[in-house]
Amino acid sequence: MIGRTPYDSLSDSVPETARMFRQTRSADAAPEARAAGGRVRSVTETRRASTPLRLGFEAIVHAPSSPITAAIGLARRATEYDISVLITGASGTGKELLARAIHHGSSRAGRPFVVENCGALPDQLLESELFGCKKGAFTGAYQDRIGLFEVADGGTIFLDEIGETSPSFQVKLLRVLQEGEIRPLGAQRTRKVNVRVVSATNRDLETEVAAGRFRRDLYYRLAAFPIHIPSLADRAVDIPAIAERILKDVNQAFHRAVPGFLPETLDLMMAYDWPGNVRELHNEIQRMVALSDSDRPLAPDLLSARIVSPRAPRPDAAGTTLKDRVEALEKVEIAETLAHCNGNISHAAERLGLSRVGLRAKMQRYQLRRSDAGDED
Repeated sequence: MIGRTPYDSLSDSVPETARMFRQTRSADAAPEARAAGGRVRSVTETRRASTPLRLGFEAIVHAPSSPITAAIGLARRATEYDISVLITGASGTGKELLARAIHHGSSRAGRPFVVENCGALPDQLLESELFGCKKGAFTGAYQDRIGLFEVADGGTIFLDEIGETSPSFQVKLLRVLQEGEIRPLGAQRTRKVNVRVVSATNRDLETEVAAGRFRRDLYYRLAAFPIHIPSLADRAVDIPAIAERILKDVNQAFHRAVPGFLPETLDLMMAYDWPGNVRELHNEIQRMVALSDSDRPLAPDLLSARIVSPRAPRPDAAGTTLKDRVEALEKVEIAETLAHCNGNISHAAERLGLSRVGLRAKMQRYQLRRSDAGDED
């Protein structure tokens, strides 16, 4: 959070009954915000009425043995203290979902939870969104605007894609975090705010710091309590439960009654890597329901071609070292290249960027044999 230390009492965060998920300029927005006439977002987002609201940790579907249980355990501990949290993980893994759960499990649950995607706006507009602005502060500033830090006063602000911000913006954000106060663009006076900051990124910020693209002091301010969310490929055990939860929501949104998935459909879904993570899985299930012309369990023929096409299985990451995983991937790549080259070692070595001797050594190591369909040379 800003303006306080982790050791300050949590009891002075006044819980107020707040209606969540209101539209812009909602009726219960702060009077000063309405008077400012700016675009006010007093809550996270506006949801369609047909979409169920799940705010806490119960929204994070997982199996008991899932690798994500460690992240959830850390997040539960984070709810007990007013401390800045940095959530890392690939796009689509549910970083905002975890941030929302942290907020709703904390003493700030009755106050606003506000979201800003820091990678979606240029610096000046991002500053205006977060810190506010006075009329005439820049071209296009036709009226006073209250910033999201002020909207979130007493609550939590979630800064998504924090790794996409520029060095100049990082300097200004650092001052806000250090001083616990904001100064709207074009204003002369600062305003105190009491906000907990939860940020997220799909970048490795330690690498960004080492490369000089992200401020070290800001990183340490944001990452007081780091939490990493594993990708869906690393927790395939969760896919059946997540798919059933998504299907329930899609049924409600589409006014359908699809009862579930055939076992072979789930097998294919669990074997796929899901580079787009839960977001990709959600889109795939929406597509399957839209293509289905009955209310029977979803069959494999409704899956996209990329999911059902034959391919080498992904090595299981559980219980293996990084070296084991790299070697497993290398074995698969060599085997596929040999097959593509009909066993011609010279051609395969050229494609792989290896010498013939080097390729032969790896084939012996991985117990691979060239196809009889091709010539050695």
